[in-house]
Amino acid sequence: MDGGLEVLSIANPANPVRISSFQTPGYTSKVDVSGDNIFIADYFFGMKVINISDPSTPHEIGSYEKPGIVSDIAISGNYAYVADVYHGLWSVDVSNPENPKEVSSFQLPGQSNDIQVRDNYAYMANGTSGLRVIDISNPFNLQEIGFYDTPDQAYDVEVAGDLVFIADGEAGLRILDISDPLIPTEAGSFVPNDYIYGVAVSEIYAFVAGYAGMWVVDVSNPTNPTQPTPSPFRRRRQ
Repeated sequence: MDGGLEVLSIANPANPVRISSFQTPGYTSKVDVSGDNIFIADYFFGMKVINISDPSTPHEIGSYEKPGIVSDIAISGNYAYVADVYHGLWSVDVSNPENPKEVSSFQLPGQSNDIQVRDNYAYMANGTSGLRVIDISNPFNLQEIGFYDTPDQAYDVEVAGDLVFIADGEAGLRILDISDPLIPTEAGSFVPNDYIYGVAVSEIYAFVAGYAGMWVVDVSNPTNPTQPTPSPFRRRRQ
């Protein structure tokens, strides 16, 4: 598969304009942005650091590689928290983005598919091992403090306030209460006739990606998510 970065201007959201691109050697799974740098999860080729101070000419300034498959990256302060599919979580010092240095790692069960960081915690979607909660308050000593075993396979995670939203395959969208990160509990769920692999949350809506299309879910009451539309949104064929 081809990988890389596409830079688009969304000054007019109805008509995005391609500004530039940058090719990476791997398969670009996810990205995170910090200042003028984009951190790319480049699958078999580790983490790439791309400078975009001039969006028309993105260029690589640093990288970090070791055996594994990098699926996602979350930047918090001077550290990149890197999800590796089969090796769990890496903590990488990126205070000098031209020379990232790993300071610790933590092995996790399941497949580490996605990560979000809030405050001192990393929330990870770990396939058949559900949600894992990692204390990152000390980047040199990562510790798992909680977990929740979701019914199917956790592919994607989104954190909003005291709630975590998980795309959980055949088990749909699972909504967990993390007011106590040590003991996540399920608050509600939305299970369409679809296989769910992605989720994003904005205000009172969760936008849920499945093979059938995108489901819009009202999560204003997380204990009883509802679907405002009768069917998923499907991309119109050109």
